[in-house]
Formats: sequence, structure tokens, C-alpha cells
Amino acid sequence: MPLDRQPLYIAFIWHMHQPDYRIPGQGRYALPWVRMHAVKDYLHMLELLRRYPDVKATFNFVPSLLDQLEGYSKGEATDVMMDLGQQCNWNEEEKRQILNFGFSINWDHIARRYPRYSELINHRDAALHDPNAFSNQDYRDLLTWFNLAWVNSTWLKQDNVLHKLVKKGRDFSKDDFEQLLEKHHQIIALISPTLRDLAYQRKQIEISTSPYYHSILPLLVNTDIALRASPGLNLPTPAFVAPEDAKVQIQRAIRHHRKQFGQPPRGIWPSEGAVAPEILPFLNEAGLDWFATDEAILARSLGISFTRDQQEQVEQPEQLYHAYRASSPAGYLAAIFRDRVLSDRIGFVYMHYPPHQAAEDLIVRLQTIRHRLSGQPGPFLVSIILDGENCWEHYEDNGAPFLHELYRRLSQAPDLQTVTVSEFLDLHGTQEELPELASGSWIMGDFTTWIGDPEHNSAWSLLRQTREELVEIVRRDQRFSAEQVAAAWEALYTTEGSDWFWWYSHRNNSDQDAMFDELFRKNLAHVYESLELPVPERLRPPIYRGGRELEAAEEVTPFFTPQLTAAADHALQWKQAAVFHARLSTGTMQLAYAPLHTIRLGYNHDNLYLRFELGEPIGRRTLVASFTGARGALGDLLVHGAGKTEFWRYGLKTSAVIQLAASGRVVEIAVPLTLLRVGSGDTVGIRCGLQGENDLLSPIPDSRPYLLRLTGR
Repeated sequence: MPLDRQPLYIAFIWHMHQPDYRIPGQGRYALPWVRMHAVKDYLHMLELLRRYPDVKATFNFVPSLLDQLEGYSKGEATDVMMDLGQQCNWNEEEKRQILNFGFSINWDHIARRYPRYSELINHRDAALHDPNAFSNQDYRDLLTWFNLAWVNSTWLKQDNVLHKLVKKGRDFSKDDFEQLLEKHHQIIALISPTLRDLAYQRKQIEISTSPYYHSILPLLVNTDIALRASPGLNLPTPAFVAPEDAKVQIQRAIRHHRKQFGQPPRGIWPSEGAVAPEILPFLNEAGLDWFATDEAILARSLGISFTRDQQEQVEQPEQLYHAYRASSPAGYLAAIFRDRVLSDRIGFVYMHYPPHQAAEDLIVRLQTIRHRLSGQPGPFLVSIILDGENCWEHYEDNGAPFLHELYRRLSQAPDLQTVTVSEFLDLHGTQEELPELASGSWIMGDFTTWIGDPEHNSAWSLLRQTREELVEIVRRDQRFSAEQVAAAWEALYTTEGSDWFWWYSHRNNSDQDAMFDELFRKNLAHVYESLELPVPERLRPPIYRGGRELEAAEEVTPFFTPQLTAAADHALQWKQAAVFHARLSTGTMQLAYAPLHTIRLGYNHDNLYLRFELGEPIGRRTLVASFTGARGALGDLLVHGAGKTEFWRYGLKTSAVIQLAASGRVVEIAVPLTLLRVGSGDTVGIRCGLQGENDLLSPIPDSRPYLLRLTGR
């Protein structure tokens, strides 16, 4: 049926996920973020949607997150900020812990709304220098405000106990803190019943799942799969190969969902949208009907590029907005692919707009899609998939005004219809056969967020060694009880989660990086402790390297002479290059895509060599490389499309011959040192990006230029 006779269908998938923070062998959580997001986001998102019964959505909850929520709701779990808050005095180490966590909240949108919290922020630097600069009452107030300000503002206004604490504002007591924690438990206990009510009574939402510990399934099958999307990527050797673990992570997720909700899930968000053909049989065998991933995977699966116009609207909407059928020897599943721009606008852009303007922008974009598909045989499904918890603290009032306005407008738009994924498939099935499934994730279509950096590879190697030893120990020694073996495997499965590798990435950092590293190694150590065996020394030294330069992958001496071929595989020609990546991360949130994601840099006696690696073909855009020297600007090199080059010095275009090779998503150039008027012993500053109206887009490095000293060796 032509689209002008039916609505455009929209599937929201809100992905709810936190790492497994449980300290192995204890009921205590090393970090408080499950509890904090539970009282701020999880129940809030469900209760807000319930006010708009005509709007439907899919909520994806990771099983290990649901387990942690259950621990809190039953009062069986504690965490560092709960325990510290129930003390009356703190030693210096504990004070530093309070300072580390206590200011981990959005200052402008949340903390500074409260005068006492703002006062503590203003004196934070003094306390970080000397923890005794804060009094005991300061620490009590900081602990209370941290736990109070994270609570969703609706509860702070409507609940009498919480409202009185906000009004009190300062000089909190231990009794005040314990009343606050009791409210946290009440809020968390409502999450699971509300999920069941919306899903199975009101039928307003669908609950989908992810691998049990949020593991990257293709990398569990074989870490070498990462080479398909990133030829030449530096990977751990030998590879980690455990397809049976990928299968276990899926099967356990299905069993957990059935136990929690009384029936199995129909759909899955593979952790980080990471897929490969090898995982499809596992999904089939688990009885799943559908999976979701990113548009970059669809483009590579179809052998095309999705291009966008000046408004960032997809120019091939008839190919993106389908439900596809992905086949494997075990059967087939439906595959849906998220619209990257629409998803990222919610995750990263709309917090900077007034709520009504942000909602209007999204509605207009959806109606534009429908208009462009008018007359074509449908149905068409736009999938908007993103993290459902981490972006809201950057919005006014935790995103409530925006979501209210968005849901209200969707309720009133006859040409737009929200659906759960399974509802759409029950109505319309799949529309197209997927010829093959590419391997990659939702971030840049590859796996480089979780593998390829030195710390990544160290972690994967430790995981591989521990797993191999566990298999061998259990095989040759029959003295261990079933409970001991199960506990050892549980610890091992925990370390297969994506989050450990996320924080080892050069792209991501937080104030708790060292804690994540410690917890990863503690889980590996618990494999041996469960069997009452000595913990290997290799698990004791930290993997995390504090204070690293985030843009540079490695320290190299980039003196070499590459042939300019623009080959997809950079390994041979550019292995000595200095490597710089776009910085996509804002901590827990990361953009899926950078138009320019990597540059490689080298030089010889005659030329400076640059290799640009883009997220999609350059098309009509212009690459810019800006060069500076000791006395200021040396000039700007412009590469238009994939062919024409210009060099500008002091505002004047010069006549220069620039060697260039371009192919697909790669552009390589050789810039004569004579053109830059530099030579041996000089230092050149280099900063690259795509040409914008007033500044570089997707700049690398993102702030100051990289300084390259020409050693003339």
C-alpha cells in the first residue's frame, strides 16, 4: 500500500544498561550508578510514557541490570555511597571517596539548583587539595545532597519526606540520610511491577533484552572478527575464541527474562548493536524474532552508503526504513536498523533547544521522511534507538519537558504512529531480504571502542588466559564442587561485559577509570578464589594507564615513505604512522559516528603524509588540514570531494601540485615540505577536519594542534 494511505511507523527503543558493579563474593556494589539511575531515570521514563497511552515504545533492559535492581529493591544490596552515608565519621581515604563520587552529577542542570550543593561545589577544589578543609557536617551534607539530587524532580516535589529534605537544605542528620535511602528502595521496588503493567496489562510497551552481562557477542565468538570492519587493527594474539560463551550469554538472558516477566522476550538489542553472521544461529536457537543494530551495518550489508542532505535527512529513505529478513542456517530473524542522526539528536543535540522546539524539530523530520516516501509501497519503519538514561541530566528537568512535548505531539499526529517492534512485525512482517549481515557495532560501524588499544588488548589477553586455565583446571581436577565451578564461571562471564573494555578505550574516560580496572581484575581473580586457588600475579598490576593522551593511540616516530594507494587496509603502508582518533565520548555517552574519525601522519625528507579515514565517502564535502609553525600560520590545504586540492597561504591561493589518492572512505595526500617552508629541525602544528561555516567539523585533534618535530633522521 502506498505510504500516502498509511502512517509512517516509529519504533523507539530506550536501552537501559549499567555495568555489573557487584564486588565478587560480596553483596556490596563498588559503584552507586545502578541506584542513582534507578531513582532518576528508570521509573521516571515508564511513568512519563504511561501518561500518553497512544504512544508506544520498546524498553530494553539488560538482565544483569535487572538483577542489581532486584538486590536494591529487596534491601540485600549496598554500595559505597550508601555505606559511607550511614557512618558518622570518616577517615581521609573515605573522605576522598566521598569527594570522588559526591560531585558526579550535572552541576548546571541539577546540583546548582540547590544553594547548599552549589556552596559545596564552590569549595570543592580546596577539599580535593586537603580533605580536612571540609567539616564532618560538610561531608554529611554532600552525601545527602548527592543521594537527594539524583532523585527525579517529580518525586522530590510530590513525596512529603523528600520535599521536606529539599526544603531543609543543610545540616542533615544520619536519620535524614536513612529516610532518604528508604525512599530510594521504595522507588526501585516500583520499577519491575511498572514494567509488567505497561507491557502485559496496558500493552503499551515491549520489553526486549540483551546478552546477560552485556557482552560484545562477535568478539566472544572470535576477536579477529574485528578485522572485518577495521583491516590492520592491532589485535590481541592469540585471539579470544569462545563462541560457546556468546551462546550462554544469550540463553541466560532468555531464561532470566522468562523468570522475571513470565514469558520470553521476542527481541534483542545485541550489546552495543554489535553483530556478525556468526551470532545469528544463536539468536535463532534462543527463539528470538528480531534484533536491532545501526544504519552503518545496513549500509555495509547492502554495499551502499547512506548519504544525507544539508538538513541531515537520509537521501535513500526507502532502503533504511524497512524491516529486513536476516537468514542463517538455523532460520531467519527480522532486523531493524536505527536512524543514527535522529537517535543522536535526542542523545546529544536537543538538550540545547527549548523543549517545544526540540520536539517540533523531531516531528518535522519524521513528517519530512513520510513526505519523501509518499507514493512508494510501504510500510516503512523509522527506528530511533539510544541510551535511555545517560542523556537526560543534560536536559531541563531531566528531559521531562521535552518528552512530554514529544509524546503529546506524537499522540496528535495522524500521519505518525508509534509501535513496538513486535507489533510492527505482527502487522506487516519483514519487507526485504538482507543479502548478508556485515560485522560491526553502532559506534562507527566497527569494534574499535572495545578492542585495538593497548589496554583493550591487555584486558582481552588476561581474559583469554584466565578462561583457558579455568577450562583446563576443571577438566583435569575433579575435586571441585559444582557450586565452586559455577561461581568460577560466573566471575568469568561477568568479565565478558562490554563496559570493562569501554573504559579501557582511549576515547572514553571517567573519574572512576581506576575503579573499573580494579573491578575487572577482581572478577578475574575471583575465578581462582572460587576454586580456592592462588590468584596469578599477572592479575595484580593495573591495566589502566592514568593521565594518557586521549587523541594519540601510541607514541611513534612517524618517519617513513608510504605509497599513496588509499587502500582500506592501512597496515603495511602506514604502520609507523602517528595515529589520532576523533574524540566521540562524553563519558558514558558516545556518538555513533564521526564524519572524520581517524588521521594517520608521517613524513620523510621531502613530504608530510596524511591519511584521512572517514565514516562515509567524502562526497561533496571538503577536508581541511591546517598547518602552523613557530611564527604562526603556514597555510591550509583543502581537498574538495575526492579529487581537487587547493593550498592557501595568508588568504591567497597558491599554485601547488599535491599528490593525492582517494578511494571510498580514504583520502591520502603528500604535502611537500617546501610548500610549507619547513625543514629538518622545525616543528609543525597540524589540525584536520571537515570544512564548516566558521570552524572545523569533527576536528582531530579536538583542541590544540598536534606538534610534529621534523627530526630529519
